[in-house]
Amino acid sequence: MPTIPGLPGLTFRPYQSGIDAKAIYSIIHGCQNADNIDPYSTLESLPSLQEIEEAVADIDPHDAILVEKNSQPIAYNRIIWWTEASGLTLYLHMGHVLPEFRGQGVGSALLDWSEARIRELAAEHGGEAMFGANASSTENDATQLLLDNGYQAVFSLAQMEYLILNNLHALPPPEKTEIRTPNPNDAEKMWQAMLSAYSENLLVGMPVSDGSEVHELREDIEKTGHLWRIAWVDNEIAAQIWCSIADYKGSKTGMMN
Repeated sequence: MPTIPGLPGLTFRPYQSGIDAKAIYSIIHGCQNADNIDPYSTLESLPSLQEIEEAVADIDPHDAILVEKNSQPIAYNRIIWWTEASGLTLYLHMGHVLPEFRGQGVGSALLDWSEARIRELAAEHGGEAMFGANASSTENDATQLLLDNGYQAVFSLAQMEYLILNNLHALPPPEKTEIRTPNPNDAEKMWQAMLSAYSENLLVGMPVSDGSEVHELREDIEKTGHLWRIAWVDNEIAAQIWCSIADYKGSKTGMMN
């Protein structure tokens, strides 16, 4: 485990399943003001405790680390990975450090731990591998840390906000196009259509499917598919939009992906 001289009472330890989801929740929400995190963002959101519990439910304790100061959680990092269609395995490390503990080496120690663990995983898995990390435009500290350690921005996503809702009018679909909500049986075609949409974009790697994605998509359709719309032309998917409703402190916002 990492050590940081000059910071007494600091402890680095493996993630404890079933216990540390609350710690991660408190750390992420403790970073909201400093990082200007938009609770309605589909990229850098403020997840609920339940969402965090689901995200880390199956994580190997060796692939996540928690930092405590006098037994209080102050930072964490975790690693996920997937193999893309090109054969490249991307190892994505994600984490947060509470604002009052930044600039003291905690983030750098977590970065070093993550890269060391990823090297171990890559050696076990074999094949071509790459480090990956995310930081939004408002996460200045995380962005600078990554840039200082040789990371480069290779792919960006933009979010747009539409506030005027009383002038929305449905447009007629193009000729021979049928727009309807999906059902779970559409999941396979929806997944394949998404793969096809990104197949020629070299900056967006798509994972090699093991069937779990389609299964999860079926479950998502059962939960929120009534908000989604699929455009069909001759029984083929021409376009699709996945919508959801975010609720933050009683205020609801509709989202589209």
